[in-house]
Amino acid sequence: MTDETTRFRAGLLLLVALAVVAYCPILAGYVPFPADLVVQFPPWEGTASRACCAGFQHAELGDLVTQFYPWRAFLNSALSIGRAPLWNFHILMGTPFQAMPQSGVFFPLNWLFSILHAPLAWSLLFVVRTAIIAITTALFVKRLGTSSIAALISGLAFAFCGWVTAFQGRPQLDTAMWLPLLFLSVDWL
Repeated sequence: MTDETTRFRAGLLLLVALAVVAYCPILAGYVPFPADLVVQFPPWEGTASRACCAGFQHAELGDLVTQFYPWRAFLNSALSIGRAPLWNFHILMGTPFQAMPQSGVFFPLNWLFSILHAPLAWSLLFVVRTAIIAITTALFVKRLGTSSIAALISGLAFAFCGWVTAFQGRPQLDTAMWLPLLFLSVDWL
């Protein structure tokens, strides 16, 4: 193993460490959940807790609190008791859950919801997604023939770009996080 390879591997470990540091409040028990968005919806907009979030402005990201997190919590409750989450009876008179692609029932990383509590699985996936994006991007860019430093900076730039950060917790990122690995595979073939 050459010195360049050793430095590149150390750089990959640094990218993973940066993913952990970026979400270090998780280690203190915080859940990366935009609670301030909840009070923007009619049932809660008149509550006193609205004062907690004065001054914060967001683009409309309400589906994170009204759909994606509740779907992951439902997946957790069903899988943790050993039941297949086929039907979500919490919406209207019930809706298909397993058949809906956005639920992510068959996405392997979401299987963490079967062994961990929903807030912990939700939080850990933020770190895991960021680390996967950083590593696979760096490996792909390195494969293109760039220097190790350029590859690591590329991995860092993609893993912490605005789009990836804003779409954490959404099914779009569960798919897009594999793009660098897909490009790497095509280039390798």
